[in-house]
Amino acid sequence: MTLPVVGDLAPWADPQVVSIHRLPMRSNITSYADIASARLASREKSPWHVSLNGKWSIARYEDVADVPADAITGNCAQWKSIDIPGNWTLAGLGDLPHYTNVQMPWQGRPPSLPATVATAVHRRTFTLKGAWKSRRTILHIGGAESVHMVYVNGEFVGYGTDSRLPSEYDITAFLAAGENDVAIVVCRYSAQSHLEDQDQWWMAGLHREVFLRSQAIVGIHDVRVDAGVEEKSLRTKPVGTVKVTVDVQVPMSERLKTGWKAVAHIETLAGKRIGAEHSADVAWFDLPYVFPGNTAVLEWKVPGVSLWSAEQPNRYRIIVQLVDPDGVVTEIVPVLTGFRTVATKGNQFLVNGKKVMIRGVNRHDHHPVKGKAVSVDDMRADLVLMKQHNVNAVRCSHYPNDSRLLDLCDELGLYAVDEAN
Repeated sequence: MTLPVVGDLAPWADPQVVSIHRLPMRSNITSYADIASARLASREKSPWHVSLNGKWSIARYEDVADVPADAITGNCAQWKSIDIPGNWTLAGLGDLPHYTNVQMPWQGRPPSLPATVATAVHRRTFTLKGAWKSRRTILHIGGAESVHMVYVNGEFVGYGTDSRLPSEYDITAFLAAGENDVAIVVCRYSAQSHLEDQDQWWMAGLHREVFLRSQAIVGIHDVRVDAGVEEKSLRTKPVGTVKVTVDVQVPMSERLKTGWKAVAHIETLAGKRIGAEHSADVAWFDLPYVFPGNTAVLEWKVPGVSLWSAEQPNRYRIIVQLVDPDGVVTEIVPVLTGFRTVATKGNQFLVNGKKVMIRGVNRHDHHPVKGKAVSVDDMRADLVLMKQHNVNAVRCSHYPNDSRLLDLCDELGLYAVDEAN
């Protein structure tokens, strides 16, 4: 197995190496072929989304140094299988879960590691759809505990850390016609484990979803929607404010030719458009701590909106389209949002100008059988149970949750306290 080399230490032993060839972080948005399918907001309905969840082949090794070269490309027909998302610590492969907080299950000071680091190679194949071949193909790994390396058709693609955040890689250049082989090598522990010493059950593996997404060569990388309310209108007829920021990704981070536009409108969940369509040119931004590249910013007001709160989680849909200089729509992305204001006044917490009493609970990703590999149905069941007991807030203890849990909080009406890992 070809291992990435960055410095004197292996990446998983070096706390300063957080990623190799990983794409910039973004929202978990999905591109659709038309507005009708975008309104369904079901990724399975998008021609540009392919799930890689399900059965994978897996082989576990006592240490990363024990992984043979042919584990990435050789015959894996005799390997065991595992359901992904899943934890190999619950698959009878020799490693067990353990519960700890700041006390590491090995001796030494950070960033020390145990003498051997259990490692598992996960493999499966996929075949590209015909329409994907003229576009970019992105591999999405929702979460891997502790760190991971990606190989496609035997070639090293990239490396990622943070077991509770997604990692994405552009695998277009590594693909072949017909069947392709992807291998994801996961190390149970890493130097980053000292930063992730949360009070919980520790597992190992690909515990969140894995999928492929197709993006136009010039495509929407990210969409940010900031929906607020004019404060002076809170006591009368609320006037919503919308700011939509669209980041456009171009090969080699080149500047786009003039003429590209981002177009957006807001509508009810039933599909009734509210007000006019808005557009903005895609311009070049190169500021520190922001997406460096081609960005369009659209802002407008929406009179007479219904506000979002935990008691009444009213939401709207914003449809964002990327349009080329010839007027052709190249990508369509939907985003659901709600209009609200959040503020503090003295020791009071205010939502839409009204006092709110927080009745919250802490929540971990945890399932008695599946460990950290909780499904959307599991998440919904947790949140519905909270609502049934008059809970109105959930703390994502102690790490970023799957973004779909935040979507469910938005849908069901729960204030969410997100946390870093």
